[in-house]
Amino acid sequence: MLTERGFTIEVAPLVRNVFNHAYAINWLVDNGDAAVDALVARGDDEREKLCKKLEETGWTGAAEMRATLELAATQRSTLPARTASEQELHEKFKYELKNFYDMLERYDVADVYPVYSHLSSLSHTTMATASAYVEHMDDGTLQARQNAAKLGDADVIQLAVALLQAASVVSPLIDDDPLRPSIDQALTDLGLENTQLLPTRVK
Repeated sequence: MLTERGFTIEVAPLVRNVFNHAYAINWLVDNGDAAVDALVARGDDEREKLCKKLEETGWTGAAEMRATLELAATQRSTLPARTASEQELHEKFKYELKNFYDMLERYDVADVYPVYSHLSSLSHTTMATASAYVEHMDDGTLQARQNAAKLGDADVIQLAVALLQAASVVSPLIDDDPLRPSIDQALTDLGLENTQLLPTRVK
């Protein structure tokens, strides 16, 4: 693993991304077509936001992207309108996609958010990243070190659980549930064989 070779802070954004997507996969499958619709809509919003930034900053490809977005919007204009309750659910799901804490909180697993938050602090420009290769010595001086501080055990354990959750969601969608033996073995190795692995939506 990269962490075993000293690449700890460098791997944090990858771990954060996997962690986020592992829970999002369960959310997507659990909420069905309405969640897929919200995911597509969020993608549309992000592309529109990007296109506006390209236009504002004078990128030459902005006009081509605008034409592509307008064509896509025309093709989707024939879709049936949502009812008031469907629109409310649509906006709720879009919000959950944008706000990971709320997605976790809806499934009563917000207690894992601090792990995600910690990984975020190692993925953006923060004091944690600025001082990753600097060690504060007992005499008050600073000393550069060859390797960054290790990720905490909580990060590694929660990542393993998140990956097992994602595998438990995806495997039944494939013929013969091919990942099941590996999932069961991993749960046994971790002492989690009697654990409710997939969170259940409570809100």
